[in-house]
Amino acid sequence: MKIEYRDAYPAWEEFKELVISLVKNYQVRSIVEIGAGANPLLPISFVEDQQLVYQLIDFSGEELAKAGPGYQVQVLDFQQPIGSPQQKFDLVIAQMTLEHIERPAVFYDNVKLLLQPGGHACLFFATVTNLPMMLNHLLPDGISHRLLMLVQPFRKNEKHGKFPAFYRWCYGPTRKNISRLQSTGLDIELYRGYFGHSYYRRLPILPWLEKKKTQMLLRFPNPNFCTYAQLVLRLPKTA
Repeated sequence: MKIEYRDAYPAWEEFKELVISLVKNYQVRSIVEIGAGANPLLPISFVEDQQLVYQLIDFSGEELAKAGPGYQVQVLDFQQPIGSPQQKFDLVIAQMTLEHIERPAVFYDNVKLLLQPGGHACLFFATVTNLPMMLNHLLPDGISHRLLMLVQPFRKNEKHGKFPAFYRWCYGPTRKNISRLQSTGLDIELYRGYFGHSYYRRLPILPWLEKKKTQMLLRFPNPNFCTYAQLVLRLPKTA
């Protein structure tokens, strides 16, 4: 298992690069994205160029309808056992989805069911161990949404909906969370913890303080203070 710590500023670009590297390095031919909703990670042009099977799964058909033309979609509640899937995939991906999963053990069981033996899961999620996400978790949805619009008004133009956040198993590479993930039967190949965020950028002084805190944590990493995390998991071939 490889553990890394990075600045969160390029985290979204790095996740996409990580997924594309898995596609190319492991000759991935089939991908399923969990919680893709209105914003699939991979553009349809890349899917077609690579001749990939790329299926989007979300519990909301309304959100999937916003994804755009060309995608294969399936409405499915991934918080419930999915039984025996009709198809298995080389790669399972999920971006900013785990925060909204109330039963993570069921989620990871479903991931295993969807994976080919030796297949990978690549996950990107926000952690509960920082103030903005903690407030999102603790405050009623209406209040947290208004606060988000106040500090990040550009989000008013986003086309996806807002859903309850539980932040179960959403931590950096702490010993406890590593143990939880290992209990799923999936091997951890990479665990990235990210420090920093941009939620304070419209406020005075706080962005500077957040930047200084990030610089300190990159020098002296502590997984309990991660803002985001990325995982690469693998289903053993003998599973």
